[in-house]
Amino acid sequence: LFVPLGHRITLAGRGLFGWLSPNGNELESPITQRYYLGGPSSHRGFGFGRLAPQVIGMNGNRVPIGGDGT
Repeated sequence: LFVPLGHRITLAGRGLFGWLSPNGNELESPITQRYYLGGPSSHRGFGFGRLAPQVIGMNGNRVPIGGDGT
């Protein structure tokens, strides 16, 4: 989106939206299809895939499981 604010100034913006719905009678979406964020190309300051819902894994580490919306 570009909005001119005068002769030499233009306001620019960009947005992204996504939503994932489970199929049929399933309560959750497939984990391989979920949304993840984090890393140098999407959100600096977070490790790859770490800006997503997480659970505690079998070894005690946090494991990102992704989410249905961004």
